[in-house]
Amino acid sequence: MKVLLAILTTTCIATGASVDLPPAFVAGMEGSHTYRIPSIVVAHDGSLVVAAEARRTTWVDKSPTDVVVRRSTHDLIGWEVMSCPMPGNGVAMMDPCLVTGPHASRIILLAVRWPAQDGDDRNDTVAYQSDSNDDGRTWSSPAPARIGGLPKDARIQGLGPGSGFLTPDGAIIVPTRLAGAGWTRNCALRSVDDGKSWNALGLGSAGGEFQIAPNPDGSWVALRRAGSRRAQCESRDGGATWTQERVRDELGTLESGCEGSLLAAGNVLLHAAPAGADATPGHDNRGRLTLYRSTDKGVTWGEILLLHASASGYSSLARMTDGRVAVAWESGEPPTFIRSRERPPGWMRIDVRILPADIADPSKPLGKSR
Repeated sequence: MKVLLAILTTTCIATGASVDLPPAFVAGMEGSHTYRIPSIVVAHDGSLVVAAEARRTTWVDKSPTDVVVRRSTHDLIGWEVMSCPMPGNGVAMMDPCLVTGPHASRIILLAVRWPAQDGDDRNDTVAYQSDSNDDGRTWSSPAPARIGGLPKDARIQGLGPGSGFLTPDGAIIVPTRLAGAGWTRNCALRSVDDGKSWNALGLGSAGGEFQIAPNPDGSWVALRRAGSRRAQCESRDGGATWTQERVRDELGTLESGCEGSLLAAGNVLLHAAPAGADATPGHDNRGRLTLYRSTDKGVTWGEILLLHASASGYSSLARMTDGRVAVAWESGEPPTFIRSRERPPGWMRIDVRILPADIADPSKPLGKSR
């Protein structure tokens, strides 16, 4: 595949240097109105693989949407040609979630198919899966994911969005949101056969966009979009049960909330999300993408680093083989995103930045302490 673009800029962050790649996706690119909801993983060969929703006709949720992928080889000199592992065929494929399998060259892509929104089955969502066995170069035809252990009459309403992780024994964990008659709850999906089948684990106390990350002691931390705020809970038994949620206002508040990403990087936890900016009648307050770090397994979130001072939305984090951290996020030039339904080409892009390995070193300052 032909590499299309080259690295644009290098800037200093923390005690090392960060590298900005060219945008992976830009609104209007290849005929798609908008690209949203990034998911990023590091392939076994060191390449970066980024998935996103390609909303073909409008930026609005549940409009005709494909899931597309771009790949940057381990030398990080640009992006290869876009592929489309999950065409929506006129309806919406949403919430892409990437995760590497335990065996060489394998990557799994999950998403949820929403039927046409003017039909009687408009809420009958189905999780789909596409696999790559060559580090994201090619993908299998999408098919419904094989998921067992769901509560009676429950369905997969969404993945993450974001990414999953591997446990030390090679199990694959993916965050998901379930819905039933009048309820939504979060849980993790677990696969012990390289993603060929999945089993739903225990239900959390609430439902909404969320991410899970493992601590070195084997416990898991989850952060959920809880209205305009962020809620946190833990599991100490591999996702079978979850503690009661508690609100973490130190992780920012937004008028309508926003997804936030979560990553275990060595002995620290990293969380990226917009901290918020001033809203106006014409603009929301999704801005100021901020990295938060916890050095005590999520008990406290004591350090922050501003990553992008302007419009910022959904994000995804991944740790590279050399210890650096990649972040992909919805990005824009104005202070925050416009509210208008009429949004011109280029109004949003998916940016990717490589952060230095020092951000995962608790002995090195992240930036501003709070």
